[in-house]
Amino acid sequence: MYKTRLQDFTSKSGIQFPVYHTINEGHIPKFRSTVWVAEMRYTSPSTFSQKKVVEQDVARLALEGILHRTRDEGLSLVDQISPIFKSIMNEYAHKLHVEQPTYNNDKQLLGGVLPAFITSLVFNGTSYTGGPAGTKKDVEQSAAKAAILSIMSILSCDSSSGTALAEVIRSKSIFYYAVLSDIQDFNHVSNMWKCPWATGAVYPSRR
Repeated sequence: MYKTRLQDFTSKSGIQFPVYHTINEGHIPKFRSTVWVAEMRYTSPSTFSQKKVVEQDVARLALEGILHRTRDEGLSLVDQISPIFKSIMNEYAHKLHVEQPTYNNDKQLLGGVLPAFITSLVFNGTSYTGGPAGTKKDVEQSAAKAAILSIMSILSCDSSSGTALAEVIRSKSIFYYAVLSDIQDFNHVSNMWKCPWATGAVYPSRR
């Protein structure tokens, strides 16, 4: 079971398949296994009398380790990609083959004075609520962030969703930063064109 899941993970992630090294440490069957996967090595802490059992155990250990690493990487990116939380949730729903998240907005007076929106996001039968914001766009991003953090906190290698959300966060963040970099490069060139005296650039002469 765990060996199959680990194999599926490597296939979907485009990384090298796991490599197992299993040895018998005694005269009677006493197997211990090591697996190399995702540039890491995992060794079973216990021995088993059957080779296939110890390899399932070390595959479980590897899956848990990979999940923790992937989840930590995903969480470290969350606060840096606030404009694309809704996009992440939409892609995650697509990966799980479930309905897209829905948003229920409610306008209230924050502190009895300032108007603010509160929204609840419903995804796969569960409701998530973010913090208040001044616009529908911002409050929906806030609810999507709340959903992402909640889902990431309860992922396990026994879940069919596994590392799917973390993978979406990673791929979306790469695309987001690529686009952001292009925009910054464009703005830099535009500023050089507008302010040649500040950069040493020279306008082309007109003929």
